[in-house]
This record gives sequence, structure tokens and C-alpha cells, in this order.
Amino acid sequence: YSIGSTGTSYLVSQKAKKFILKVQNNSKTSENELSILNKLKKQPYLQQLHEFKRTPSHIFMIIDFAENGNLSDFKTQSSYLNTFDNIVIFFNYLFVAVDTLHKLGFVHADLNTETILVDENFMPVLSDFGLSVPINDFSPPRGSISYLAPEIFKSVILQSIVQFSASSDLYSLGVLFYEVVKKRKPIKIQNLYFDVLVDSKIKFEKRDRLDFLEFVSSNVEPESKRIKYKDAENMLKKISLNQTFQFLKEDKKYCLRELATDEELKLDVNEISDF
Repeated sequence: YSIGSTGTSYLVSQKAKKFILKVQNNSKTSENELSILNKLKKQPYLQQLHEFKRTPSHIFMIIDFAENGNLSDFKTQSSYLNTFDNIVIFFNYLFVAVDTLHKLGFVHADLNTETILVDENFMPVLSDFGLSVPINDFSPPRGSISYLAPEIFKSVILQSIVQFSASSDLYSLGVLFYEVVKKRKPIKIQNLYFDVLVDSKIKFEKRDRLDFLEFVSSNVEPESKRIKYKDAENMLKKISLNQTFQFLKEDKKYCLRELATDEELKLDVNEISDF
């Protein structure tokens, strides 16, 4: 079993098939996750809810078990993602999962290496929908600090609500893609401490507010200029292992600006928008 911030997960089995029993305290986050899971039935690459029970104090959910754990562990413990072809295949399916969620009307809002699971076939399984919000909804900021889109991060600093769009998730996917390829995060954020739980008060130090706002204004393209979802997906499908790629210039931290440079794709790196 494992203990998380809102509850405990247990490995259970039925007729030799493994599942996860997720036991959560009753909260807005757990109720939100249950509501969204009920809308994701029979959708590919999205964690499935098989049964649930609600008591006055807890919510019990039987959900899919992922044989290879989460992406955080998998990328370090397995050699599968050491080849670029496999990374592209993995992210193609992850794009499908996120796109499906968007078409159902939700932004995940917390894409990171721990909310993406890996099944026995090395396919991604999108999980943990407790912080998800309706697409284009205005809500308090939430998510994992290293993967936040600039507009979400800025709302953290300003302590304001923000509109969550599909572009916010796409930005997080760009950060994930960079991390898996380069084996490190695009940027290290230091001396900034805050609680991402929806119902918690966000606290930070004044100097970090000024530093980050300056960073956003000078280094990050606005949301309207980011690469479009289908363009990114199509680009991934065309990339092959034997081509030469330039993923990120050091002076463009936190932006996955350059996915590919190849005459066949006719992609000018100066015309590829930032995530």
C-alpha cells in the first residue's frame, strides 16, 4: 500500500487480476475525482473506475492497477524510454489520453511524472483527477510546481483565480517531454514554497514573486502563441530516431521551443511557437 496526501492506496486482486483500492477522506478533491472518473468509462489510456462506495467520512474506489508504476519511477528504473523512438510512441498515446480528456470537457491541471502511470504494455495511463477542472473554467491555481503553465504560475504569485484551458495541459506535456528526453527538468525553481491543495492558502516569499514575474515576462511566450495541440501530435508522429533534433536552447529555459529541425518536415525553428 501507499499513503498519499488525501488517503491510502492498497493493492488488491480479484480472480488473479490486480486492482487498486483507493481510500480517500471525504473532500472536494476526492469528490471531484470520483465525479470525473464516472465520466471516463471505456476511454483509452485513462484510468478506469470499476466500483466505488461512499461513507460519511471516506470514499472507496476500485481503479486500474498499472504494472509499471508511475512515470517518475519508470523512466529511471526501466530502459524502455532510453530510445527516442519509444519516447515518441509513449507520448503519442499520452497525447491521445489528454486529448480525450479535453474532448470530454476537462483540463487535467496536474500533469506530472507521478500522475501518469505505465501499464504492462509500456502504455501511459492518465490518473489522479482530483485537481481537474472543467475546460475554460476560472478556478484557484493548482498543480505541481515544475509543470505549471506560465499563466497558472503567475496566478499563484498574484494569488488570483485563473482560466484553465487545454493549452495549460499542453504546456505541461511539453515540460514532461523535455524531462523524459533530457533526463532533467527544464528549470529548477528554488526558494518558492506553496501548497497546491485547492482549499489551502498559498504562501510565498516576496523576492520570489518579483523574480518569477520578471522571468515570465522575459522568457515565456504567451498562451496565444503556443503550438497547437494537433500540430504537436502530428510533429511527434513524424519524428524518427535517426534524425537530428535540437530540443531546447539553454537561454530558453522552461520552453520546449524546438522539437525538430528537418528539411523533410519543413519546420523552421524560428517559426515553432513555445509551449
